[in-house]
Amino acid sequence: MNDSIKRREFIKSVSLFGASIAIANPFSAGAFISGNDNGEIKNDYFTVSFDKSRGTFNILRNSGTPLLIGGTSCANSNAGKRCIASEFYHNTLDSAVFKDQLGRGEKLIVHSRDIENKLDFEIYLSLYEQLQAVTIEAICKNVSGHDVVINSLEPVRVIKDKGGMLNIPGVAKCITNGEMYYDVGMIYEFETNKKLEPSGGIQGIKLSNKSLSSQKETIHSWWNVGLFSGYDKEGIVLGYLDNNSGLGNLLISRTGPDQVSFIAESVYMPELILKSGKTISSNRFMINIAGNPYTSLEDYADAAGRLNKARPHSIVNGWCSWFYTLAQVSENEVIANTEFASEHLKKFGLEYVQIDEGYQRWHGDWEGNERFPHGMKWLAEKIKSYGFNPGLWISPYVISETTDVFRKHPDWLLKRLDGTLKRIGNWEGE
Repeated sequence: MNDSIKRREFIKSVSLFGASIAIANPFSAGAFISGNDNGEIKNDYFTVSFDKSRGTFNILRNSGTPLLIGGTSCANSNAGKRCIASEFYHNTLDSAVFKDQLGRGEKLIVHSRDIENKLDFEIYLSLYEQLQAVTIEAICKNVSGHDVVINSLEPVRVIKDKGGMLNIPGVAKCITNGEMYYDVGMIYEFETNKKLEPSGGIQGIKLSNKSLSSQKETIHSWWNVGLFSGYDKEGIVLGYLDNNSGLGNLLISRTGPDQVSFIAESVYMPELILKSGKTISSNRFMINIAGNPYTSLEDYADAAGRLNKARPHSIVNGWCSWFYTLAQVSENEVIANTEFASEHLKKFGLEYVQIDEGYQRWHGDWEGNERFPHGMKWLAEKIKSYGFNPGLWISPYVISETTDVFRKHPDWLLKRLDGTLKRIGNWEGE
């Protein structure tokens, strides 16, 4: 039994999913079928089409079974919600062949012109030759003559009450993703009568959407969600491939026995002022399918890693103070853990001991505070004496207010300033 199977059996035993290296689906080159006059593109898995009159897109499996029906894209601004599936938009279509880190494919391009000259859209619906996936991106342009405040973009909005659905036979559970490492998400079984309405989570975030259904619960997940029908059944992942302009947020509700409503909402924190003539992207969103839930998650993780040039195999193996002490790290705590690591963990390959946030007096200072009486250089040498490489957390783009620093530590600051100026020869001092 290989390591992958062992890992999967362990995860299954504790009712969790995993995400690591993708198991690629082999497909022959040239599998892509280009678009036609009806506004369709195809590959070996799906047919993607757009209804210009309705402003909605559909994704059919090549067996003819619907995967997604009635999807659309929207923007949430200070002027309200603007949706391409409304009478205010005139839609035209185009297509283009492309190649990126995920391979060769073709995209159906939807040009949505706002007849009131407020917000135009371009929607990219993309298929790849060798991926059982669809990616969607919404580009919003301010075509008004004044600034517009954008709270969020919705590259995908699929709501049952508006004629939309994501068809997933036997869907019973989902695995959510928390906002950071201290919230790892959860396994949620649909219709357990738990109230899990979205709260926003991250400080400063204001979600434009709340409940998706008045009868069914709405589940909230950051960046991605795995949809589960059984360990030996097909798995589906909904997830953002990149988050370089907004924070990807997902709202999910099972609104039928085999149906899911969802919104992918790219949130700007706290909001974005879009100048006249400027554009903003939702970032790319993926609907990914594989033969089982493990592979679907692994394929999604692999795609996100390739697009973002991630290193899947870490070169860092070590202990970091933050995950135990948070900001209350101290010299004694670091030494105690270094001693323990030397005795018990070094033989397994642990190489680094990192002092994280909390050692400094304020952001921008790399010296130790009162909990580090011997200083950071002394501590670094101490860590080296145990055979480890010392590491130090810094925040080069976060600097405390100088006035606040001066008020709290005027003598220390003047001494540092005096020494610095003497070294550069601009001030002799007294």
